[in-house]
Amino acid sequence: MSKMKRLKLTENNINEIAAQASRVLKSGRVVLAPFDTIYGFMADAGNDRAVERIFHLKARLLSKPVGVVFADLVGAERVAHLSPLARDFAAARIPGRYTFIVPLKSAQAVCGLCQQGGTVAFRVPGSELILAIARQSGLILAQTSANKAGLPPAGTLADVRAQFARDEWESIDLIIDGGRIPHPKPSEIFDLTGDRPLKIERS
Repeated sequence: MSKMKRLKLTENNINEIAAQASRVLKSGRVVLAPFDTIYGFMADAGNDRAVERIFHLKARLLSKPVGVVFADLVGAERVAHLSPLARDFAAARIPGRYTFIVPLKSAQAVCGLCQQGGTVAFRVPGSELILAIARQSGLILAQTSANKAGLPPAGTLADVRAQFARDEWESIDLIIDGGRIPHPKPSEIFDLTGDRPLKIERS
């Protein structure tokens, strides 16, 4: 029998749902939730098996790392190096629809599937729900779009559901229904590892 749980997000239950999502994530399970950009999967970035489940669901190559979420820049700077230029650039754009690639302080900060070449890609999203989950859980959250590899990202749960087999869908531990996301579009990516910000085009 499926253990999947589905919750309907409203303006009045954000903290309650964030608390439930935090418990699910801290137990090593996977959450599907509306971001400010598109629907996405989340797991504990320090739990290899939890992150691997997302890769399995998406049929994503293990050579393509996923990003992470912090509640603020203070959280990011605990595990990543931000030069003064990088910090100023990111600070002017968060919270928002941006992803920043920065050097990690330690390879042990997040699991190997959330890093590449000593760097990590992070977001501070403009979503009250996702920020509440990050704060309440106290975790670094692995995050990636909730679509099969190579298929379009989704702005509604129906769009997500259409891409997954029934057993895959029912294996998702918690699904948060936030309705339709206005103007769904993946975040813009900037590499902040050099002496100037470099915009990265998605392939």
